[in-house]
Amino acid sequence: MLDFIKAKVLVVGDAIDDLYYFGRVDRICPEAPVPVFVPENSEVRLGGALNVEAQINALGAYAACLYGGKRSRKSRYMSGNHLLLRVDEDDTREATEEMVIKMRQFLADKGAFFNAVVISDYAKGFVTPEMAQAVIGWARQHNIPTIVDPKGSDWGKYTGCTLICPNERERQLWSDQVLLKRGPAGLQLFDAQPYDQTGVIIPAKAKKVYDVTGAGDTVVAVVAAAMAAGATVLEAAQLAALAAGVVVGKVGTAVCTLAELEDAIRNS
Repeated sequence: MLDFIKAKVLVVGDAIDDLYYFGRVDRICPEAPVPVFVPENSEVRLGGALNVEAQINALGAYAACLYGGKRSRKSRYMSGNHLLLRVDEDDTREATEEMVIKMRQFLADKGAFFNAVVISDYAKGFVTPEMAQAVIGWARQHNIPTIVDPKGSDWGKYTGCTLICPNERERQLWSDQVLLKRGPAGLQLFDAQPYDQTGVIIPAKAKKVYDVTGAGDTVVAVVAAAMAAGATVLEAAQLAALAAGVVVGKVGTAVCTLAELEDAIRNS
């Protein structure tokens, strides 16, 4: 097993608060054919880049998250394990030039502490092309791997990253390698250059699937922590598949602890 204590990961991206309202549905509304939700309890969980940070820390590694101060909110209404409704309140103000300057200064002053970087882009505005290239350019200059969870349509801003982890198979010259997230089909690792047609398939490891929320965060977090601890990209992806198999067995945004990952390794 890797010594995750060696891993020190900087997470840059969009911060999200995941609010969960748990309750029951006993009847249908007489005014319209919709369920009547009766709330019983609620929880606030970390989402987006904050969930990536939490997952890295859950492995015993160290993570610090920079997100510009604004946080979007996703409110989910749950009956048992079933999602009834999601309400999004997005803060999509873009990172300013001043924020990019502060990021460059932070990297110059404290960047040497980290040995991997994650860009967790949820298209909320913080990961502008200028911000992305400031981080990726610095990491490449210092030979530090950058793992990107992409969103939106302007993927050119990720040019030069080490590994990009999309949900769709879309590869150009943005990264050295691509880790495709294929849901129930697992993961698929490609070399971007030379163009790799088939890749390496890493099957999904879930025994039960209750909720896939945050599974993509788990993948990039575990990959980054593992690479920072000395794993190859393939080894990191294999661990990420195991960890994702753990979190989809939980309801809502969740993390895979080091003990749970070790147990998944023993049983795989």
